[in-house]
Amino acid sequence: MNYKETGQKILDAVGGKEKVQNLVNCAKRLCFTLADDSKADDEAVQAIDGVVSLAKSGGQYQVVVGSDVPNVYRALEGLLDLDEVSKESSEKQDRTPLQSFLALISGIFTPILPVITAAGMIKAVLSLLVVFKVVAVDDVNYQVLNFIGDAGFYFLPVFLGASAARQFKTNAQLGMLIGAILLHPTFTQIVTTAKESGHGVSFFSIPLTLTSYSSTVIPVILAVWFMSYVERFAIKISPKAVKFFLVPMITTLITAIVTLLILGPIGAVIGNWLGDFFKWLENFGPWVVPTIVGATSSR
Repeated sequence: MNYKETGQKILDAVGGKEKVQNLVNCAKRLCFTLADDSKADDEAVQAIDGVVSLAKSGGQYQVVVGSDVPNVYRALEGLLDLDEVSKESSEKQDRTPLQSFLALISGIFTPILPVITAAGMIKAVLSLLVVFKVVAVDDVNYQVLNFIGDAGFYFLPVFLGASAARQFKTNAQLGMLIGAILLHPTFTQIVTTAKESGHGVSFFSIPLTLTSYSSTVIPVILAVWFMSYVERFAIKISPKAVKFFLVPMITTLITAIVTLLILGPIGAVIGNWLGDFFKWLENFGPWVVPTIVGATSSR
């Protein structure tokens, strides 16, 4: 199957790329959100080689293409990106590497700002409740409100896993899974026990770095970046008949192991360095960081 040709035919049949408001990879379906479903040619879509069936549900125009959906989705994504690139090409060409990097970071963090805002405001309200003696730090009311506020920060790698996956054009749900793996209670317990006992831990004779990943940022971003390449490799080598099951398994297993052994510890070290660097900048002069950001994002 020529995936790009199939994607173009599907795009033409649903009314053209200007009619597509959103596109999601839904397991074995391509789930379109169209500006006007009535403009789509149902018969033309179903007549395309590779299209199994058609469904309309929940405001989505769902084109079923079976196990080939990741490849057709990628082809469609590229075709749809051409529209955006034509509008932003001049802006992107003028970007410096630093500005491109800042745009990437912004794209990762902007979607999770409501989570960070909610968690931060809850913690602020809780502090006020303690100051005005509405709750005491040793009672259950405080503990419940405290863990509600902490959850947004503690599970930050899970939320970042999804937003980073969208930026790196890979599966958002698997990105969340990688974040959840880093926070799994069993792994946390292994790290805690090993630190308390003073003994190291090995995974198939390879030393495992004893690092806690709650509230961290860099490790999961590195992991999802690596996962974007692993997923493409898994799609390429997996037989069509078992691709639906094999691709997520290979992607998750390889990414999780490499992250726990290599990328996670590296990310944790980088995160600590960045934290120390920004603390130094803050002590050196509070105006430095805003000046750098303003200078590099002024275009």
